[in-house]
Amino acid sequence: MPVPRLTSQAKSTQATQDNIHRKPLVVHCVPDNNMGGINVALTHLCASSLANDVDMRMVCLPMQLNSRLNLNADIICFHGAASWLALLGMAKLKLAHPNAKFILQEHHYSPAFVREQIVHPWRFLTLLKCTYALVDNVIAISASQQAWMLSKQLLSVEKVFMLGQGRDLSRFFERPVTMVNTFVDADIDAEIDKKCASTPSSVVALPSGLAADVKPERAPMFESGTIDLTIASAKPVNETTPPCETANNGQHRQNTANHHRPIQLLAYGRFHRQKGFDVLLKAMQLVPASLCQLTLVGQGEEAAHLEQIAITMKHVQILPAVADIKPMLITADAVVVPSRWEPFGLIMQEALAMNKPVITSGVDGLGDQLINAPVKCHQFAVLTAQDIAATIIGFCQNELIDNVDNMPNRAVNSNEHHNTSPRVDTTQQLWAQQQWQQVVQQWQQLLTTLLR
Repeated sequence: MPVPRLTSQAKSTQATQDNIHRKPLVVHCVPDNNMGGINVALTHLCASSLANDVDMRMVCLPMQLNSRLNLNADIICFHGAASWLALLGMAKLKLAHPNAKFILQEHHYSPAFVREQIVHPWRFLTLLKCTYALVDNVIAISASQQAWMLSKQLLSVEKVFMLGQGRDLSRFFERPVTMVNTFVDADIDAEIDKKCASTPSSVVALPSGLAADVKPERAPMFESGTIDLTIASAKPVNETTPPCETANNGQHRQNTANHHRPIQLLAYGRFHRQKGFDVLLKAMQLVPASLCQLTLVGQGEEAAHLEQIAITMKHVQILPAVADIKPMLITADAVVVPSRWEPFGLIMQEALAMNKPVITSGVDGLGDQLINAPVKCHQFAVLTAQDIAATIIGFCQNELIDNVDNMPNRAVNSNEHHNTSPRVDTTQQLWAQQQWQQVVQQWQQLLTTLLR
């Protein structure tokens, strides 16, 4: 039986009905498929509860003069970096989709970026003003970025929305199997054993009437080159002071701490100048190999340069990027984020969700995350090898003392890392869930406003 043909009026009616029942289409345009954290965040966003109300799709579409989008989108969101060429491509795309709302999520630019990268700020800020003027709304991903946009008068208050950034971290809280630290260097182990057997721990000279606190902040347990680390917390001694808090016991705890394996530091991300890994590796040259070990994970254009810096350091290993960073996060004692600029910093959010202290430059969005961080973090004042090294040494010494206090039965030469579980409690899970839910809810509010 032949299929009846629809008349023009019937086709129009059917198309109208299809439009009524279809979900609004939101297209996220990314310039390439290798944008790291940006694409990860967008993938999680598209799979969130927002999919119940809107059809969200990611499209690889570099903004150029020949850019074309063959989708009837209701909202088109740009995620690429602004440039004069991209500005022309966006203008052409806007002419081709007159009924769509255009938004731009600013992942790339921040105050620290301008300080580090821009020779003529006025010309660059003019580019941003023109780009932001072309779209209906701009999304800031951190409070400091939004404040910077407004202070430079790049757009009006009504035009910018601060939605933050994030990802669904629920998978991070699944109970893992026991993780084993594979960073074992026989030369380092021998050095530790030799030091512990033949060299007494350094003792901080304290004024009469004072005793070392239970947790010295900067006790000089290891040689540190030219870095001055001779400051220790102190408190008056009184008759009720228990034996465990005397100076002699503090020395015993330092001796015990020296027998423990090195603190495990983790840094990961794209090997690009932005991330500051070159300065971190130079800082590790000033950190004793017996104190900590650094695992640097990633890929990018600076890989060869970073390998060259680390070639002589036995306490640093560089590994290629991995699909799942969770196992490495579990075995780490802390995460280092030494970025030169960072509008948000998804890595820091992942580390905090896993209850890992973060050693960071605190620039841009990293500083925003420090304000209400659920874990104690450590910020170095200046992005120099000396300042990073001093911060790392101070953290590691305190961590070793904590390990003695909290894990007295830990084996001296065991290869098994003490973090056999992610040490994430209900508070951490709740914090991570709230961060993600807040991002999704703010996106929901923005989309609802734009689709009215």
